[in-house]
Amino acid sequence: MLFGCAEIDITPQAPITMGGYGARKGQSRGIKDPLFARTFVFQDGENQFSLITADLLMLNREQTSFIREEAERLTGIPKSSIIVSCSHTHSGPSTFSMGGFRADPDPHYVGWVLRALAGSVLMAVQDLEEVEIASGQRSITGVGSRRLEKEKSPLPLSLIAVKGTGKTTPQAILINYGCHPTVLGPENLFISPDFPGATIKSLRKLFPETVIGYINGAAGDISTRFERRGQNQSEVDRLGSILAGEVLALYNHLEFKEPVYGSLKVKSFSIEVPFRDLPPREERQKEIKKWEEKRKKLQEQGADPGEIRVAQTGLEGAKVQNYVADLQDQLEKTADITCGYLGDNCFVSIPGELFSSLARPLYELPFSATILCGYSNGHLGYIPSPEGFAAGGYEALSSPLAPTFGQEMVQTLEEILKEMI
Repeated sequence: MLFGCAEIDITPQAPITMGGYGARKGQSRGIKDPLFARTFVFQDGENQFSLITADLLMLNREQTSFIREEAERLTGIPKSSIIVSCSHTHSGPSTFSMGGFRADPDPHYVGWVLRALAGSVLMAVQDLEEVEIASGQRSITGVGSRRLEKEKSPLPLSLIAVKGTGKTTPQAILINYGCHPTVLGPENLFISPDFPGATIKSLRKLFPETVIGYINGAAGDISTRFERRGQNQSEVDRLGSILAGEVLALYNHLEFKEPVYGSLKVKSFSIEVPFRDLPPREERQKEIKKWEEKRKKLQEQGADPGEIRVAQTGLEGAKVQNYVADLQDQLEKTADITCGYLGDNCFVSIPGELFSSLARPLYELPFSATILCGYSNGHLGYIPSPEGFAAGGYEALSSPLAPTFGQEMVQTLEEILKEMI
């Protein structure tokens, strides 16, 4: 088994329109911490697989298709064997717009970053060496929780570490944890990778030569809303330190082994995306008014900030639904999915924000580590469970998808992964 990795700085160096919050006003005013892309390539005989994880909010299907096609041209790795994933930081640059709904991105920056991400695959290929792999997963608390209720249920943390044969220091560590990087709010005008960046920054003190990548997972209904104590840099650092500690605790129990030759398999496919019937304009306007009144009432009552945020996001969801209803012809109608099997581990790309309850069957499969790559190879928006649609709120309101789509997609993924074992 050969492995290579690369790390590139993708921080915009001039004021830029930021993505992540409709309430944000003005362009970026500076940089709190730089943004990076980390790229990993596995090669087993003739089979190759690559994963790019970038400190960006999201990339659409057209953009990720360009990256994958350009990477294939540069390296020969089939585009179907490449996953392009975003950390989903809400303090990074805007990357695409849809009918004026999202803040207009800087075309010069976007054009550059797409080519840079493709080029990072070539850099990783040029770094190939024989390796050993260690992996594992566990459930943790204290960083993210369900953002529609104060539920403290444990969430899965998966880890894959890679080191050169005979070496003691890991060449790379891949962290997979599903949670919205929304510690910094809409008032923040400084570029930041949010808590995933703080996690890596903390770990680099112990692993200064290691390329450490954060892959966001099933974060659709998970955020820091009820875990954070504020929305500032000190809180970014605190939550990043907690997650870094959990990563280190898991890493210390891993055992490096030489992968079995011929264990790398990749399967890719596309599925048509079904949409739900969105309400007529009059009903959409009533939904907006309902959430406006609910937010006002909670504010007058001096309710908990987390509860007020639920009402605020509900209002934002109602407004997004109103936009999306008029832009259905511009939505992504096909989802590209890539599954990778590597020894006792699997990688799965999810083109959007999957609800954590839907992902549970995938994490329960008999793998040492399941790396669920959310925000990958396109962006369908929120992918709620049927129960999530019934509960309503921002995620359900803003999603144009059929209520059963997520469940059916996960069932398909489960079947494919079982066949790959």
